[in-house]
Amino acid sequence: MNYTRKESKLNNIFNSWFSKILLTKILLVGLGSIGNRHVKNLLNHTKYQIIILTKRHNFNLKTNKRIKVFDTLKQCLAEKPTIGFITNE
Repeated sequence: MNYTRKESKLNNIFNSWFSKILLTKILLVGLGSIGNRHVKNLLNHTKYQIIILTKRHNFNLKTNKRIKVFDTLKQCLAEKPTIGFITNE
């Protein structure tokens, strides 16, 4: 996508403000194919902490320092996420 110079500058300002003020922790409920894709995109394009609610135990995301995995919603909400994505398990 080609941005004009003004749009690019506004986009950079918004992304900077948004990442510093609003979001620090993101909750993903469910870790199916879409949930996995969200995790990979968040790891590659952001610096946010990722909280995952899943019943699965056979995945290698647990080794990443930015990811916390829980099996109850209560545990996830105790981490105080600022936004959540509900995806299929």
